[in-house]
Amino acid sequence: MTVWEMYYLEADYFKGEIVTRNPFWLFDMIDIDSRAHFTIENIEGNRYKLIVEKRKKDHTGKALIVAPELECVTLTRRLESEFITDKPVVYKCTDKTNMLVNNIKYADDNKYSFCNGDVEIFSISNADNILRKRDFK
Repeated sequence: MTVWEMYYLEADYFKGEIVTRNPFWLFDMIDIDSRAHFTIENIEGNRYKLIVEKRKKDHTGKALIVAPELECVTLTRRLESEFITDKPVVYKCTDKTNMLVNNIKYADDNKYSFCNGDVEIFSISNADNILRKRDFK
């Protein structure tokens, strides 16, 4: 096997969008020392827009988001993506406009809990997370 054969990518490796149960870019947007601001907007039916922002006023740095399948990399404070779920988003907070997250926990039943410390702010179950090339600005 030659070196070139070891690094061979399949013809359909590069895409215009990724649909996955693992929203890796959300993990990249948060860290334990700072809080990311999350906003969830219903687009229609069971389709939602998710906006994550590391606000400058909260003294947070930018996040490095890498999506090789989209041929994209960015250093950003804000990222929008979408998700589709068959279960409603469960909110544990009263102020849906001020959802600050610094930790994401995964449960085996395909549930992601978005937390501030150990306090759950909201959770999303059974979601197909969508990241598009156009989400990288």
